[in-house]
Amino acid sequence: MKEKVDIIARLKKGETGRALVEKYGVGTSTISDIKKNADSITRYVNNLDDANGSLTRKTMKKPKTELLEDAVFTWFMQNRASGLPISDETGLNWKALSSKSLVSQREATAPGYKLSKDRVTVMVCANATGTHKIPLLLIGKSKNPRCFKNVKIPLTYKSQKNAWMNADLFVEWFQHTFVPEVKPFQQNIGKEGKVLLLLSNAPSHPSTETLNAINDKFEVKFFPSNVTSLIQPMDQNVIETLKRLYRKELMRRLLIDDQNDEESFLSFYKKINLKDCCYMLVGAWKCVQNCTLERSWNKLLKQVEDTQNVEPNVEIAEIQECISQVHVFSDCDEENISEWLLMDTNDPGYQILSDDKIVRNLFEEDETEEEENETDDLTEGENGPSHSKAFDALDLVFKWFERQEESNTTQLLQLRRLRDLALNLDLILTDHKSLS
Repeated sequence: MKEKVDIIARLKKGETGRALVEKYGVGTSTISDIKKNADSITRYVNNLDDANGSLTRKTMKKPKTELLEDAVFTWFMQNRASGLPISDETGLNWKALSSKSLVSQREATAPGYKLSKDRVTVMVCANATGTHKIPLLLIGKSKNPRCFKNVKIPLTYKSQKNAWMNADLFVEWFQHTFVPEVKPFQQNIGKEGKVLLLLSNAPSHPSTETLNAINDKFEVKFFPSNVTSLIQPMDQNVIETLKRLYRKELMRRLLIDDQNDEESFLSFYKKINLKDCCYMLVGAWKCVQNCTLERSWNKLLKQVEDTQNVEPNVEIAEIQECISQVHVFSDCDEENISEWLLMDTNDPGYQILSDDKIVRNLFEEDETEEEENETDDLTEGENGPSHSKAFDALDLVFKWFERQEESNTTQLLQLRRLRDLALNLDLILTDHKSLS
């Protein structure tokens, strides 16, 4: 199996079948079969552990009791990572509010209420100098969220039936996000050589053999299981800072339409959807300072003089100020706010399953087609606002912003390009209608 994985990797790099026939001493039909079955071979190897010698197997014969085998494997991988509370991933209850807010108290008494219904998994990754943040990966339950229809989102979105990370999603992220992001960054800073990605030994992560076979310039290593939670860089205040900044973005979003009327506020709150979550998360990720990222590696590399043990509480003070201005949060105190900010701190990003749940998962459907109770915020049909209305709005914003002290040339030019794009698209549409 290891040779098959190597052959697949070489084929992806552009090596010819004839060269591989000579190198491995096999027939052309063998190379052709491996190429044709590359996806199934990769998925099979993803489910092999690097420590059990399974890569020396010659075939992909499945056991007669396949479901039992899968259940045992899931149980084994989970126990292998026991005692690791935090990985390169983390869970986020993206729409949860303080438990003492009028909205939360009202929702908690509603039939069928579940706190976890708005939970997603977020992948966080950055380099040791804090100069390169990998774009976020967001994992939700819905395969095709309605709010994503006909729009682009500012991060990578994937789906899984419980919104958890798994080995297949991790391989896809590594191959199609991590590697393509790091390569141009190396070129821009004029550096070459191998890239090392450090991971916690979580059950959601595939073996190092699987990942290291994808690109020979990228190497993956696991932290020792007994020290991961102590030195894992992303767990040294980075994830906590990201979540705190996200919740500040959420409070600012709620302040846009703050009304003393509880019903009006609740109606506005329900309109916040997963697309809004994506933009707020990306905004929060951009606000995580380089020094925070660099300092997070200090326990591992001792590269920065740690003159500041904790992040300044500026964000917390700003969040408290926002909360004090929203009527429905009038009963929230400082302790309750702190509890809200830390509510999903111990969510590891992968599922901790009971034995019964492991078995049940094998028989459940893999993905949910659409999210329950999701509100579509496209008010003018599926295509959103018209080009002409977008031009009018952008033109108004441009005229307003050019008179503000905070404006600068770069931002003005960006606004002007957007305004001109809306105008050009409107003219093209008008010409097309006149021709037809």
